[in-house]
Amino acid sequence: MDRRWMEIHQILRNLPPHLHIVITDCERIPENVCDKTILGWPKGADEQFRCVDRVHLHRYIGRGLGRTWCLAHRDYADPREDLLKHLAYDLLKIPVFCGKYDQQINDSAKKVCLAIRDIIGEKEFTRFFNARTTAEAMNRCVREVKQFSEIKLAPFKII
Repeated sequence: MDRRWMEIHQILRNLPPHLHIVITDCERIPENVCDKTILGWPKGADEQFRCVDRVHLHRYIGRGLGRTWCLAHRDYADPREDLLKHLAYDLLKIPVFCGKYDQQINDSAKKVCLAIRDIIGEKEFTRFFNARTTAEAMNRCVREVKQFSEIKLAPFKII
């Protein structure tokens, strides 16, 4: 990793998750620390990269600032390592989907699991938890989410 990317990486490591920074010259992204990915909402970006220390880059090629630039932030969890934790902590749609269950359900872990099921679909949800039924997948999801020390839903940020 060259000196400039080391400095950028250090800045991102010291920022709280989901606080975005703009990298104005983003032509070269170091391959030894970042992998091109399709995981994540593109936010209009031409390419996305997942990097070490849960860094997520959105690269915009030749538009917006008139040259190639990146929007970067750190996630609470890297989906390549822990998809469930990433969905529960980083996915900004989770609070919206959880909200529709506020009246009926008090259990925040169950609300998170219902929201994840709504977002990724029942079939994928059941497959992800290696279950035969949606009910079995829901039970496994709730158990896993409750293992997290504290459920922190990602805050909304308008950048």
